Amino acid sequence: MDAKDLFEYYGWLDGNGNYTVEGLKALSLLIDKLPRIHEGMWRDVFIPYMSKAVNVSAEIAIIREDVASGKRQILLTMRDDQYYGKGWHIPGGFIGPGETRQETVERIAGREIRIKPTFRQIIKPFFHDDDPRFPHVAIVFECSYDGQEEVSAGKWFDSMPDNIIKAHEKYRVAVGELLRR
Repeated sequence: MDAKDLFEYYGWLDGNGNYTVEGLKALSLLIDKLPRIHEGMWRDVFIPYMSKAVNVSAEIAIIREDVASGKRQILLTMRDDQYYGKGWHIPGGFIGPGETRQETVERIAGREIRIKPTFRQIIKPFFHDDDPRFPHVAIVFECSYDGQEEVSAGKWFDSMPDNIIKAHEKYRVAVGELLRR
């Protein structure tokens, strides 16, 4: 028995495949029991569930002042996956329910690059209606980092490189302005 059969059996779907009142109540109870984002089996539920709404992600533009050159630099990481292919990108992720901006920054940076930057300000929102998973709004956060060491999971750049993932090409102007400040 698949989920549709189960929902029909319990009367949670009508003859047209739409939720009944009882089905919506059951769905609400199930949603309350979903794992928090990034915990447990969240990925199995997250993408199908989030494809039904417009979601918000944070792209964390981590900036440092390079002591040797005196230039502002951005930390990018290499991405190579089924959604975006291979290229440099600004680390990011979806904002979890109840997370503060700083908690979001720390979770993303901790997962992707294992450093602890500080949230400074919101730079600009961007709408991604071309995301292969689902549409979402990405907010570019300016974050600072005082460390001068190289990081194992990324590379510092004076400007956005040519081989950034296509989805992050739209950030090029905003990041350029950020680096020239």
